[in-house]
Amino acid sequence: MSSYQEDALDEALPLQQIEDEFQSSDDRENGSATPWRGKVLTELTTLSMPPSEWEELRNQTPIPPTLSSDSLALLLAQDKPKPPYSRRVFANRQLRLDRIDWIGFDMDYTILRYSAEPMDKLSYDQGLAQLMELGYDKEIESFQYNPQRAMRGLLIDKEKGNLLQINRHRHVAAAYHGHQPLGKEERKQTYRRSPMKFSNSPNSKTSKKTTKSPRFRMIDSLFGVPEACLYSDLVEWQEQQNKTSEPLDYLALYQDVRKAMDQAHATGSIHQCIRNDFDKYIIKDPEVSVTLERLRASGKQLFLLTNSDWDYTDAAMTYLLDGQIEPQRRWHDFFELVIVRSGKPRFFRTDEPFEKLDNAGKTVGSNRSILGHKFWRGGNQEDLDRFLGEARDRVLYIGDHIFGDILRTKKSSAWRTMLVVEELERELLLLQEIKDQWNSWEKFEERRSELNNSHNDLQVLLERLQQFETPTQTKITLQDKAHAAAVERAERQLQQVQRELDEVVEKSTVLLEQINQRFNPYWGMLFREGHQYSYLGEQVRSFACLYTSRMTNLLCYTSNQYFRPPLPLLPHEMPEERGDIRTPKEKSVKR
Repeated sequence: MSSYQEDALDEALPLQQIEDEFQSSDDRENGSATPWRGKVLTELTTLSMPPSEWEELRNQTPIPPTLSSDSLALLLAQDKPKPPYSRRVFANRQLRLDRIDWIGFDMDYTILRYSAEPMDKLSYDQGLAQLMELGYDKEIESFQYNPQRAMRGLLIDKEKGNLLQINRHRHVAAAYHGHQPLGKEERKQTYRRSPMKFSNSPNSKTSKKTTKSPRFRMIDSLFGVPEACLYSDLVEWQEQQNKTSEPLDYLALYQDVRKAMDQAHATGSIHQCIRNDFDKYIIKDPEVSVTLERLRASGKQLFLLTNSDWDYTDAAMTYLLDGQIEPQRRWHDFFELVIVRSGKPRFFRTDEPFEKLDNAGKTVGSNRSILGHKFWRGGNQEDLDRFLGEARDRVLYIGDHIFGDILRTKKSSAWRTMLVVEELERELLLLQEIKDQWNSWEKFEERRSELNNSHNDLQVLLERLQQFETPTQTKITLQDKAHAAAVERAERQLQQVQRELDEVVEKSTVLLEQINQRFNPYWGMLFREGHQYSYLGEQVRSFACLYTSRMTNLLCYTSNQYFRPPLPLLPHEMPEERGDIRTPKEKSVKR
């Protein structure tokens, strides 16, 4: 591949449009694909060639008349366009795709994108039904799902019945008990006196010696949002029903909700509803098959590692992928290895053997070595790494679960990771919409910092002036008058700065609240809490090599893309602090 080809295309081509143009009207009517279609589509989505090389390929491969020369010129003349802001892949660590040999995928919320509202409501309603099976009053059937009551990254306080939003320093910035917000003083009294110990998994243990579950559980995937909403609604309802002064057993309520949601999944009722109406619950995204095909064409080997069972995986992936590239192509033809019911995060820390499956999902034995066969159930990462051999440190694993897919992977292997945060796309679009408000808020914060510095300087000056005050004398000298005038001037300036500072703080606070309301009226932004990262934002920064809103955003980049994070700066390295010193990044820009 030439250097021109390596650098020419960073943004995905409009793939569905190309695909439609490549396929003749007759093909569209009968659903067939012509022999040239797969080859040309692969070439266009993996290469950007100068005209001479394109002409050579064009002479070798028949091109349908429906794809005009103008369209080709437009597609091939793009001068290193950037992907849309909402579809970019963001880097926390350097990663070169040309040094990745294997790419692994989770399925749910990674390869499979669900329609958010119907899917979340289905989970909520099924959990609600299971609560009634556990003996709860039929009155709870009137609960209405409100998706804004919870979001990824919140903490559930199982002892107090609260939902919490915390920042990277574990300071509780917002909290709700049921539907009632907790005031600043109440939050301070409840959460400032002891350290928080978190559980990222409903089955996590505090240590190897105890089975007591930690007090706090983090909502670390979209699967947990309906559960948190149901818990919040149940706490609110129980508080209204409680006629005594005795506090409720919030831990028991949480355990009931957890049991209800587990039961809804265990009975297969949620999966059955989805299978009965795939069109309602699953987004049939044509970019998925093109992404997988392009990665394979660039020399990557792919594997699927999912917690879903074979029956659901086969049905859902058949709906999404079968026949998308070629009429006879099955979904599992995209993968060299398929592992179902892996039991993540347990997969990364146990030595359970792999169960060998036939192509109908039936068990045909168990093995430690998975060489020479495609379909497996369960297993463990150590045996998978043994299969990968020398390539075990050249693996990129893509998933949506910050704990089960990313954190555990980073702690137990040399795999690189990419986190899919579906909500990120909406956040980025909103950030573009409110950019003027955001810029105004940043200016308020810059002015606030300047005024704080001025306030501190004046206080120091005033203290020094007061140290040199002379005892009261009958005769006041000119020096005494000058000193008194200096003190008065400093006090007056200090009062003026304080008044402006109070005004700026108030305006900044009001504006930030308006901004947060655009994202979520209860919790604000996903990755940020005021001036700090949210706890979720800190986890993403710490553990995910890459993060993005969809796995198909890889289409926006070449197969040898070099992802590099922004230059990290410590406070003492900030431009306003270091004078004329420039960072390497700035020097390269100025050259």
